[in-house]
Amino acid sequence: MAGVVRVGGFTSFVRTVVIPRLPEWRTQYPQLQIRIVEDDLPDLMRLLRQRQLDAVVVELDSTTAEQRSLSAGMTEEPLLDEPWKLVVPSGALLATENIDLARLPLPWLGVDPTAANAAVLGRLRQSTGAQMESAHQYQETLTALALVAAGEGIAIVPTLALSGIAHDGVDVLDVPGLGTRRIVLRRFDRRRSPSTPVDTVARLLRESAAAFATRSAS
Repeated sequence: MAGVVRVGGFTSFVRTVVIPRLPEWRTQYPQLQIRIVEDDLPDLMRLLRQRQLDAVVVELDSTTAEQRSLSAGMTEEPLLDEPWKLVVPSGALLATENIDLARLPLPWLGVDPTAANAAVLGRLRQSTGAQMESAHQYQETLTALALVAAGEGIAIVPTLALSGIAHDGVDVLDVPGLGTRRIVLRRFDRRRSPSTPVDTVARLLRESAAAFATRSAS
């Protein structure tokens, strides 16, 4: 298997699921070059439509995922579903108490409107009828954790983004009603042989995501 495959993705998936496996994949397929492009969703999708990327890893709020639309000829396959987590300052809430998402003691941290987290906040606003005003706006999970640890607000963060980083000064809580984040792979179906380099990379991504899910569950 030989060729160059350009894959776009977001930070937590690239950092946790893709990069640790690159040396293994390079050994397994020495003539297959996997090029990673990390960017935000609008730019990644633009590059995919322009065929400057072969595939893009996308995050969605699973509850609102059916509202999306795909470009003609584009396919989408699931890679991973994982729970959303509520991140609050240490000691701000008891993990055993009944948490009312509409009445929390701190403001929500704002996030880029194109991020799946933003869809969760919008869904919660609609379901609870609460204002849920936000303070600050972040892009990276490390920034969100620093703001939460400083007592500046609370955030909804996916499990994958919390992997391998310190949680000093924050509590990470499972809360009913938050739902899950769905991670999918989008690409254009060129209807060629099922053994193309892009198909091989898609299989490697599925296997790595499945391995991560297994480790998280154990």
